[in-house]
Amino acid sequence: MKLARALAVIAFLIAPALASAKLTVQPIVNESIKSWGAWSSAELFPFWSKTLFEVTHTGKYDITFDLTPKKGYESSAIDLLHNSITSLYTGGFASYTNFDLGSSRYHRTFTLDLQPGIYSYYLAFTNQDLWKGTINVSAGLHTPAVPEPETYVLMGIGLSVILLRHRKPR
Repeated sequence: MKLARALAVIAFLIAPALASAKLTVQPIVNESIKSWGAWSSAELFPFWSKTLFEVTHTGKYDITFDLTPKKGYESSAIDLLHNSITSLYTGGFASYTNFDLGSSRYHRTFTLDLQPGIYSYYLAFTNQDLWKGTINVSAGLHTPAVPEPETYVLMGIGLSVILLRHRKPR
């Protein structure tokens, strides 16, 4: 009985700590943009300071691109989109082109093995009508899927029940 109580207490104490653990994401750019038919990140001013990000530790990183239209511009579809990540030391690293996207929204995440250094992103798209919206690009350490804290609590409760059921009567 004492073991079951101890397990339940531990499960309830660990759950809030696990819930408060968060991944730090480094925003690279968050800008309002306007496209009359074609747009690229080269139009950001000053281009180099707005498209660079630094990696300080070797590891897997998630680089996320988001294009979100302003209200009223959701019908302006993006036809062609190209984005890439480039190391300033070694050249091209990852590239993705999407033809006939057909939507006014875009979301793409690259998971890359990066070494310490300076990297640049590039994003370009074409559209038929006026497109206004926001571009967000961010980088963060890749974290594999981890069970929710509630899962640990339920596993602890289940283990407690199993231990209580198999306990020999005195």
